Amino acid sequence: MPIKSFRPITPTLRFQTKLVNDDITTNEPHKPLLSVKQRTGGRNSSGKMTIRHQGGGHKQKLRLIDFKRDKFGIPGTVATIEYDPNRSSRIALVHYADGEKRYIIQPVGLILIDHVEENDRGVRRLAGGPVGALERAKRGGRCDSGLVESEEGFRLALVDNLEIGGGQVVHRLAAGVERRGIQMQKHRRPGRLCQKAGPG
Repeated sequence: MPIKSFRPITPTLRFQTKLVNDDITTNEPHKPLLSVKQRTGGRNSSGKMTIRHQGGGHKQKLRLIDFKRDKFGIPGTVATIEYDPNRSSRIALVHYADGEKRYIIQPVGLILIDHVEENDRGVRRLAGGPVGALERAKRGGRCDSGLVESEEGFRLALVDNLEIGGGQVVHRLAAGVERRGIQMQKHRRPGRLCQKAGPG
């Protein structure tokens, strides 16, 4: 989501910027995941204006975002990257293997046809052993540097949460891993501490 600036060939263009929407793949949201956004226009229940300078604007609908990420062990594929008028980040529509569709906040680096998966297992072994893991790291795969020791040993492991878009329970994360979408209490007020999409 880069920001484009213009050459100041007119006085107005000198300070004008706009968002580049090349990453958006569709303009039509998934209708079952939409809900009505109630607007008050600054009026209370009596119809009296209690807040000034509110009202008007384009009609918007809420996108139901999955902040809990509780579909453990079910892989999903990113189907679309969409604009959400209610937040500053993009949202991604994920098609899960069991047929369910959910919106998630798009982490930085998540693109179309990427695979995401939430799990509570913590660390899993790589299929190719240490050599396969090192090759993955060279190609841009994210590995926890605290677990990398040697090419000879099989102690090299990949932390699932370091895969872009993956979900993980907090107490299983390695030290130094960047976190996003954290909630303080289980099954209550998801994403309470931070909802912005950061590095995957």
